[in-house]
Amino acid sequence: MNTADKQVLLRSITAADIPALAEFCAHFPDETRPVSFWQQRFDFWWEENHAFSPDFPRGSLLEADGKIGGMFALIPSRIVWNSEERVAANMSCWRVHTALRQHSMKLFLALMEYAQGYPLLNTTPTKDVEALLNRVPFTHFSHGVTTESVIIRPREGGSIWQRIKDIARIHVNWWPNVQSKTPWMQVILSLIQYVRQQQYFKKVSEDQGELFETKIIGSEFDRLWQRTHKRFPVTNVRGSLDLKWYLQKNPNRPPFDLLVHQKNGELVAFGLFTKQPTHHWPDGESYLALDLWTDAPDDENLLPLLGYASNLALKNGITVLRIPHYHPHLAQVCRRAGITCPISKIMTSYYLPPQGSLPATDSETYCSKNMGDSGL
Repeated sequence: MNTADKQVLLRSITAADIPALAEFCAHFPDETRPVSFWQQRFDFWWEENHAFSPDFPRGSLLEADGKIGGMFALIPSRIVWNSEERVAANMSCWRVHTALRQHSMKLFLALMEYAQGYPLLNTTPTKDVEALLNRVPFTHFSHGVTTESVIIRPREGGSIWQRIKDIARIHVNWWPNVQSKTPWMQVILSLIQYVRQQQYFKKVSEDQGELFETKIIGSEFDRLWQRTHKRFPVTNVRGSLDLKWYLQKNPNRPPFDLLVHQKNGELVAFGLFTKQPTHHWPDGESYLALDLWTDAPDDENLLPLLGYASNLALKNGITVLRIPHYHPHLAQVCRRAGITCPISKIMTSYYLPPQGSLPATDSETYCSKNMGDSGL
């Protein structure tokens, strides 16, 4: 796009812009997804989103001689903020043609103005965007996960020595500094933790209760949410409409498994899991918990669900289950069960509280990164 002597216009995104925005994104440098994908994605963000309303700002765009040259979008999602359900604005899709890069900050400043009154979230900042967010009054999102628990299930059929090597290998790989310090001590600790895990899995297999995979999201999810929505001052809303929107209408989500735990026919916990590549393990795949939710503050409903997820993964040839610590409580639950908690890659996210709100602390926040802009 040659913008010499062209007038550049900054304005808000409207419904009439969607076809042109889909064309713009599909033909952006290095983009491989077609126009139809972007059309479907924008429909998912706004027209098909129950959190969207006519007064919600879709975002900002740049025009040069009537052609779109840049955009920055806002996606509405329902969130509990200061113990009240409200709509949050998720920042996404900041794209500007090279010839208009000098106007990029105009998009950002317009977005900040449009989003006043909404909690403003960004869970997928690039290094350049992260540097910008650190200079303006954004706060590190409290769910920026720095640790995760790992359940290791060596494949059946191998020798005892092969299992020991598998267990040692994954633990040494997951702690990058262990190789140069005390690898044998770490291997011994890993084996002790493995024995504890086997005791836990034996208990789970003896009393699993009603544990199964489902594709149906019904009123039982609303009843669970009504019993639990006040547990955390800041968290994603997990009613049936929210889950259906995120899981069944989302063209950008990975294939997922929705696993549930019921007692006496009533839903008491659920988890979203997906396969994900990992360089820590020679299989090249792990089973990642995208979200976990339970009505019990202790581990009585969560641990059987994790055991079921690990057994299901093992049946599909995946030996590692990963549980990001979306809240410190998850780390405590896993530690009591003897589940390993190594240091993981830091996932930095940012938020800007609405005017008059105070930043949230780790103990107040239970948010799934994948239900923010990174999963939309």
